[in-house]
Amino acid sequence: MDKPSCSSSSSPYYGAQEPYIVDRPDESKYPDDSKCFGMKIDAKTTKVKKRKVTEQDRQKYIEERKIKNRVAAALSRGKKEKYLEGLEKEVKTLTQELKEKNQKIKLLSFELEEKDKKINSLEGELKKTREEKEYFKNNFFSSAKNK
Repeated sequence: MDKPSCSSSSSPYYGAQEPYIVDRPDESKYPDDSKCFGMKIDAKTTKVKKRKVTEQDRQKYIEERKIKNRVAAALSRGKKEKYLEGLEKEVKTLTQELKEKNQKIKLLSFELEEKDKKINSLEGELKKTREEKEYFKNNFFSSAKNK
């Protein structure tokens, strides 16, 4: 079946695939004299009648599209701005958390170094005590057994 189209030089679709009507439209879906841009559809005979598109209609269509595009662009810019604000807020929060965790790490590192120094000094004292014990054991207790 051939698909009717309204391809003409004054078509508002500018190269895009234009709508077409099937050979048996549903009566409830396509009431009598339903219209699309540049076409008039007669649901009883299923014929597509081309309507002349005037320059004024074409200019009106172009202006409507420009207005719709401006509104869509403004909405898109608003969404982008909100999204970026959310990202900036998240970065700020994460940066603050990172600073807090770095401070905590520095504090724990300092405490660990202090404890390490204390352990090393206790190990030195323990070594000294063991040496003294061994010295006394060898010098005093062994001489008492020999006498």
